[in-house]
Amino acid sequence: MRLNVKRLETSGFSEDKRLDFSYSPDLSAVRQWGHAPYPLPAEAAGEVVSHLGMMTVTYNVKAVRRDPCARCLVGVETPVDLSFSHRITENPPPDDGALDDETVFTSGGMLDLDEMVASDLLLGQDQLVLCSPGCLGLCPHCGANLNTEGCGCDEIQGENDATAIDSRFAALLEYTGDINDTDQE
Repeated sequence: MRLNVKRLETSGFSEDKRLDFSYSPDLSAVRQWGHAPYPLPAEAAGEVVSHLGMMTVTYNVKAVRRDPCARCLVGVETPVDLSFSHRITENPPPDDGALDDETVFTSGGMLDLDEMVASDLLLGQDQLVLCSPGCLGLCPHCGANLNTEGCGCDEIQGENDATAIDSRFAALLEYTGDINDTDQE
């Protein structure tokens, strides 16, 4: 959804102008880390206010975010209820690429709400999502979900058995003797 904020421009000490909006952005095409975290439409409502020639947009967005658990890959649904506020300017971003999170830019006086909402939601979320704080994750050997099943890999390979060590870290085994010897002195 695009809002024409050009009509809100004021100069001097005129009264504030306001433009309210409420809509359901479709964020199903937005991708983050290879998946679509918002397959269902969100609910966004807010206002654009012009005060003494300076425009701001303030809004609240409610959505349901779907992510795989970072340890076991089980789908996790998280309700989202976030508020955001930004300054609005027509000026293009500086050439040095220095942008701040508080400013959004318009093109021809049109504010792209879909782009703003998607960016805010993606930047405002935790990167690590767990199905539960005590999630056991997947077995590194067979891939079994340790929250729902036991795999038996520890009994087969043995916890302290050298075959249970990732071959890329096998060279570190020669240093464990030196560390154990100094601990006992």
